[in-house]
Amino acid sequence: MPEEIHQQLYVLFETIDTEIKNELSEIGQSTLTLSLSKIHSKLWESYKEVFGISTGFYGIDEYLIFSCIKCFIEKLNPPSKFQCKGLADSIDIRFFELEKENRSILLYHSSNLRHFPNKAKHQLFFSKKKFRAPDISILKRVNNEFELVAIVEIKNFLDKSSTENAIKLLTEIREDARCEGTKYVLFSFGKISVKDKKVLEDLRSYVALKNNYLIAMKRTNEEFKIVDLAELLFDIKGSVSL
Repeated sequence: MPEEIHQQLYVLFETIDTEIKNELSEIGQSTLTLSLSKIHSKLWESYKEVFGISTGFYGIDEYLIFSCIKCFIEKLNPPSKFQCKGLADSIDIRFFELEKENRSILLYHSSNLRHFPNKAKHQLFFSKKKFRAPDISILKRVNNEFELVAIVEIKNFLDKSSTENAIKLLTEIREDARCEGTKYVLFSFGKISVKDKKVLEDLRSYVALKNNYLIAMKRTNEEFKIVDLAELLFDIKGSVSL
């Protein structure tokens, strides 16, 4: 029975990956976020039909974006594929590495920055501060030199609490990072629903900074600069092409 469940989970995630790859094959500058939001909505409704509520769904929404980034990078670097690897200091957490000669792309999902390679931590950050684990971290390695390509925070929707927490984490990492070209991304499957004036002002300040991305579904008469996920992928293309 456990092995059957294991196989069924693989089938589920392979099905999601196939759907995402289909979307990437027809990638447009303004449609990828909407396409993923539709997949997210279908999974969300299916989950509620089984469990009654959406509690516990949050790992799946992060997987959608993680898989999209992973599939995009693999598409740029054939025939190389990401390999799942264990961390030396943790038996519970894995990371993914795509290697080509002396270069590689490293993908981390909900991994504390202390799990980065030691050389990466020293090269990428000024201090040894302990940050909350971001949802997705993308690193590039050339020989023994590391680049922090992007940090991504993923939310189902942007209310006061989720927006505050995401901006706080992205800002803390940005202030401590040495890399000037790193992309800092706040992604939401839903629209902005923040009413608090201070949080809205914080969001305006966040969006105004270079290399900060706000990706969400747009409201009518949207005041914030919202970009499509395809734009982020286009902007990191040079960094993740080996």
